[in-house]
Amino acid sequence: LRSDLTQAGISFNHEIAFQFFLKNVQENLRVVMTTSTNNIQLWEWSSRYPSMLNCINVMWLPHWDSVQLLHVSKYHLAGIEGLTEKEVNNLGHLLTNIHKNYIPFRTLTTPI
Repeated sequence: LRSDLTQAGISFNHEIAFQFFLKNVQENLRVVMTTSTNNIQLWEWSSRYPSMLNCINVMWLPHWDSVQLLHVSKYHLAGIEGLTEKEVNNLGHLLTNIHKNYIPFRTLTTPI
């Protein structure tokens, strides 16, 4: 930290160093958190610590429905050489079903 302050042309003392550290953390810290929408603990934390939601960007991504999953899977499968249109369609449906059946299983068995 001392060398970073020196490179920035700032004289070192503990208060300036701490402020410099906080500024760098605020500018560079990235956290990705995923959770279920029915996570009660998340709602308790956000009530207890309101700055948790006030100082961050929240991206709420709902589950995709079957039509969206099928469209994306077929788009990516279409780029694979050697697959016929029927095979792309069948594999797209297979991957969509696997995804739709895996999500509830993972949610039920993985504690947050």
